[in-house]
This record gives sequence, C-alpha cells and structure tokens, in this order.
Amino acid sequence: KREAMAGGWAVALGLGLWAAVLCLGGCHPSGGDPELHNTQRPAELRDNFRLQPGDLVVTAGQALELDCVPPAGHPEPRVTWRKDGVPLRLAGGRHQLTRGKLRVASARKSDAGVYVCVAANAAGERHSRGAHVTILERPVIVRRPSDVTAAAGSTVELSCVAQGDPAPRVQWHKESGDLPWGRHEVDQEHTLRLHAVTAADGGAYVCTAQSQLGSAAATARLRVEGQLPAARWEATQQNLLAVQLQLDNGTALPTNAAVWLRWRMVTPGPAPEGYVVLYRCLLPASTAWSQQDVGRKLSTVIPALRRGYQYEFKVRPYAGGTQGLDSNSWHLWIPEEVPSAAPQRVTVGQAAPGNGTVIVSWEPPPPDAHNGIIRGYQVWGDKEMMAGSTGVVQVLQQPAVIAATGSLLWLALLVVLLLICQRRASQDTVAQHGEHPKTSTSSLALWERIRKRGDAPGAVGCPLPYFGHVLQQQKPTCPMCLQVPSHGVLKEHVSSHWEPQ
Repeated sequence: KREAMAGGWAVALGLGLWAAVLCLGGCHPSGGDPELHNTQRPAELRDNFRLQPGDLVVTAGQALELDCVPPAGHPEPRVTWRKDGVPLRLAGGRHQLTRGKLRVASARKSDAGVYVCVAANAAGERHSRGAHVTILERPVIVRRPSDVTAAAGSTVELSCVAQGDPAPRVQWHKESGDLPWGRHEVDQEHTLRLHAVTAADGGAYVCTAQSQLGSAAATARLRVEGQLPAARWEATQQNLLAVQLQLDNGTALPTNAAVWLRWRMVTPGPAPEGYVVLYRCLLPASTAWSQQDVGRKLSTVIPALRRGYQYEFKVRPYAGGTQGLDSNSWHLWIPEEVPSAAPQRVTVGQAAPGNGTVIVSWEPPPPDAHNGIIRGYQVWGDKEMMAGSTGVVQVLQQPAVIAATGSLLWLALLVVLLLICQRRASQDTVAQHGEHPKTSTSSLALWERIRKRGDAPGAVGCPLPYFGHVLQQQKPTCPMCLQVPSHGVLKEHVSSHWEPQ
C-alpha cells in the first residue's frame, strides 16, 4: 500500500513538472493573444531635465552646440528642438542632432534666438528652459571707398560703410601724414569730406572698422589736379587772418546728449567760405580733436556726445584751402542719466561645495545704454538667497566675487563686545558705591546714573554694530542694548543683584 501511494505521488509530481514546462514554453488559452496576458509597464516621463541647455555666445562661422539630456522616462523620450517657438527643421545639412545635442556646423546671424529642448513620449512632453543664443559678427566693410580725382579747391567725399555685432568703430586716417587740419569732417554715416583740397592732400586714405572681434580696412586714393592762383591764395590768407571769432554761447541739451553753439565775427570784413567746429573730450580723459564743418552758419548743434564727459569747443574759419585763427574755447559738461539697460548675463554660483563663498559675475550694459560713466555696481540679496552663508557681503567690480562669511563668526564677535560692556558697567557701579546696591533707593540711584549714560531715555548706553542682511552698507544701531522702561520702580530682588544683560 505504501509503495502504491509513493508511486501515485511520483506520478502527480511528474505531471505537475510537465504542465509547468508546457506553460513556460507558450501555453495559452485557446484562441487567446499572448500579449493581452502579459503585464505591461505604464508610460511615464519625469519633469526635470537631467541637463538643461545653457545660454551661448558664438562668433559667426564657428560651430554652435547646445547640450540637452531629457528627463528619465519609459519609453525613452524622443528629443526635438524649437527655435523662437517654431519646430527646428534638421533638413539642409547645417543642423545635426546626436543623442539630444544640437549642433550647427557654421553659425549665421540668423541662427540667433531662443532654443528650447523638447522631450516627448506616450506620457506627454516636457520643455526645457529657453537657451538664448547670440551670434556675434566680425567687422566687415560692405561699401568700400572709391578712388577720386578732384580739382584744387573743391570738396571731396569718400564713403565707407561697415557692419558687425557689436557695431564696429569706424575711423579714417591718411597713410602718410595727417588729415587736412580744419578742412575735413566725418559724418554719422562715416563719410569723409575734404574741403578746399590742395595738391598736398593727395594720397591714400584708409577706412578702418574695429571691434573686440577684429578689424577690417579699405583704402581709396585721392589725386588733386591744378593749383589756385598765387594772388588769390595770398588775398585769401590775409582775409582769414583778419577774421576774429567770438564763441559767445554754448548750451548742453540733456534730452539727446548734444550741445548747441553760437558764435559771431568780432571784426568787420569779408565772410569766410565756412566754419569748422573743433571739439574734444577733457574729462575723464583727454582725446584728440574732432571737427564738424557747418558751412556759413553762425550756430550749430554737435550731436552724439557722451554723457558724464566734459568737452572743449572752439570755432575756426576757412576759405580757399587755408584756415584762419581759432575762437575762444568753451567748456561744457554733458549731464548724466540713469543707465537705460541692466547688467547683462548675470550668473550666481558657488565657488566650491561647502566653503560658503558665492560668486556673482556679470557684464556691463551695452555701451549706448550707459548714459554716463558707470562708477560701480550694487549687489544685494535676501535671507533666502544667502541661506547657509549669511553675513556681510562686499561688493566688488566686475567680475564680482562676494565673500559671504558665516554668521557664527559675527555672533562670537557680538558676544565678546557684550561681555566687555557688562564688565565695564559692573566696574563703574562698584567704583561709585563700593558694593552692589542693596536697597530700593540705591537701586533707583544706580538706574538714574546708568540711564543718563545711555543714548536715549530707557536704554543702557552700549553702542554695538548690527550686522544684518544689508549687503552694501551696515548702519550702526544698538539692538543688543538692554531696554528698561523709563517709568516705574525696579523690584528689590532685581535691583539688588542687577547687572547689564
């Protein structure tokens, strides 16, 4: 019987193992779909990107690369990019997308904008922060000056147009020698005008466009034909030497950073061919003279001056290729205004983990937004920003490094100063009375003596500095002094053992 039972158990175990093998090999109910009986993992997509794209400044022609690591998700999210809110098309060969990283082989000015990395799967899509991409351009001269042949005594114009980002500074100079003194001007379009040219003015003139990214130059040659008659030349010189000018009014126009000037002829005589206004900056630094030809007018407006700078102005007559005597000088200061733009690309970070040092860096506003001379910057914050590194912060010039020292050091300093005040108050009391006051009358006398030493009624005089969260300045107050009401009577058990706390 036992052998029969053992045999039955063996058969049952064998049948069970055989059924398990069949099920593992793909045993399913008749007519069923295997996929419907598998447990599927739901789609998910987290919120936080593992790597956000950062702002980028690139020079035109260089490669542009933006990194992006999407949030974790199931299935793995697919990454695309948007520029200024429009999906970016990767066709054309300039844009490449590799594991979330966007690369532009050769950046153009049109590639500037705000880029957003988009991660999407069945659970939805997530958008990264907007990365601002700025494309800078080296200076390039788009309109080159042409060679000119002119007659003596005529006016010559040489044009030069340049572009770049940031905008380049355009200047003219002569290859051998100086520009004709008192007979040339450069307008806002960077066109050089030479008045009453002579044979000595012939030569090569160079237009240079320069910025932080580089420079570009173009050259034009001037040839002057003929000469003025000698008699006419001498007469012109004598007439100009007889002309005396008086610059009698100059007014700064604060609305557009310009100056209005007026002058007159002091001695009667033939009017010159025209006048040129010469001006230069004196403060904060002296510069070379600039000039503006105003023709026969006796007043003019000198535009596009720099706010916060002091200028010197004078007027000079000219005629027939020669020039006369200068007028008196006039000094004017151009009023300043609040900068019209904030500092750019401000970043806040930690120097190293755990050292309590916060690094704040920035770039100045654009030059045309200074509206004066920027003499410094102010940095401030609140308790939340300074959490873990509270204290006094020193403001430095760009790049600014803010050393936010720990509050424990200041607390220790306050405790030491408070103990010194307590000891001095106790010594004064003992020296005056020989012992601690024991009665209510002596307590009131001691209180009156201490109260008179205070800065205000009801306060014990103990001026201590207060180091709060004002990062630029610390105003001296006395919050740590003991405050006692100026009315009422001190209790016996308090006055008999009283010491400043």
